[in-house]
Amino acid sequence: MGNALSFGTTASESQRVLAGGAVGLAVDPRGTADIVMITVISAVYGLDAVAVGYLLWNRRYPPLRSKSPAIMAGCMAAAVLWFAGDIQ
Repeated sequence: MGNALSFGTTASESQRVLAGGAVGLAVDPRGTADIVMITVISAVYGLDAVAVGYLLWNRRYPPLRSKSPAIMAGCMAAAVLWFAGDIQ
């Protein structure tokens, strides 16, 4: 019963659904839509990380300096941690 995601329904995923049904929980199997969603959101976070890197690299430039680069980097780190905790 690992946390591995695949594009098909694995045996461990079927066991997870059956175990949930045994205790009265309705558990949906993880499938293709879940992997696509995680991949797309991860790509967006990657692009955001590049933007935050650019912001921190050029933090002395006045228009970017007014955006509080340290706070923006902290917000980005918090969002990534939130996302990682949400997919668990």
